[in-house]
Amino acid sequence: MPIFNQETLQQLRNASLEQEKTGALNPETLNLIYQRKLFKLFVPEKLGGLNLGLPEAVRLFEEAAFTDGSFGWAVTIGAGGGFFSEYLPSEAAQKLFSPANAVVAGSGHPTGIAEKVDGGYQVSGQWKYCSGATYATIFTASCLVKEPGKPDYIKAFTFLPEQVQIIPDWDTFGLKATGSHSIKVEDAFVPEDHTFDLSLPVAGQASLIYHYPFLQFAQASFAAVNLGICRHFLSEVEGIIAAKKEIWEESSPKRYAFMAKKCAAAQTALTETSESFYSILEKSWQALIQKEEFTEGFKEQISWQCKKSVRVAVQCAQTIFPFLGLEAARESTSINQIYRDLHTACQHTLLLDFEEN
Repeated sequence: MPIFNQETLQQLRNASLEQEKTGALNPETLNLIYQRKLFKLFVPEKLGGLNLGLPEAVRLFEEAAFTDGSFGWAVTIGAGGGFFSEYLPSEAAQKLFSPANAVVAGSGHPTGIAEKVDGGYQVSGQWKYCSGATYATIFTASCLVKEPGKPDYIKAFTFLPEQVQIIPDWDTFGLKATGSHSIKVEDAFVPEDHTFDLSLPVAGQASLIYHYPFLQFAQASFAAVNLGICRHFLSEVEGIIAAKKEIWEESSPKRYAFMAKKCAAAQTALTETSESFYSILEKSWQALIQKEEFTEGFKEQISWQCKKSVRVAVQCAQTIFPFLGLEAARESTSINQIYRDLHTACQHTLLLDFEEN
């Protein structure tokens, strides 16, 4: 499902290597995201969002990642943050999520401390891997809450940009333009209506997406990014093979046939795992529509397919990259960047599986 015409897609790809150097999406890329409401896929229409269903949004994430890895990751994370809008009281949600450029950066790891005070909380903490930190209008983070007379518990908090210090420590070898830096707050006051708890059901008549299991929602979103980046990788390889055909057939007769066979096998593997991935995603969405119970076994099946799809995507790239030659080892080439982006995206903790399959 192409989200951009060929001209726009090429403009985004042309900006990719320069954005990697600067470590941030440029203003033109961000404006395109705002215009297409790509950060507002799950935000309700009353707040200016698109209120998409999960299968449609996940396919869009894959297509965005096929365009460019950092772009796809930024869109996926930014859109996922819009999911929080329905967990906030309506007045707070309107204030935070209705602006056209509204987007969340943050972390779900409870590495902060919140002290209960009159009207809200005093919060201090530091959180890693906050994608989109350089352009976020809202920051969210989980904290351990200290409240007299109660056991400690975990809650999520929203901060305004002026309350947040960005620590520029995103130094991975891929997805460089996502601005996934650490953030820090010191003794910041957060009013009660700017807090939320994802473990609780949303109030009112929220759309179906808010009844989908959040873990599997996140895993499916991230898996789609990996599938999109791998598809871009294989497309780039096909271009390299076609451009080198005459040279290889003359200088190394076996190389062209070898590479073409490798690429075809990888394409088949990626297609098969993508079909299985979208099949269970559609099945789970239909189950939600039919109000069927999501058993733990069914949720585990969704998670397994997400992780398997990512493993296959990485394996597809790994079987080909060692045969591309020194040109592909240069960080200034597109194929190198795509390979690095894929091997960074696959490292998200929700996609890792420590069992032999």
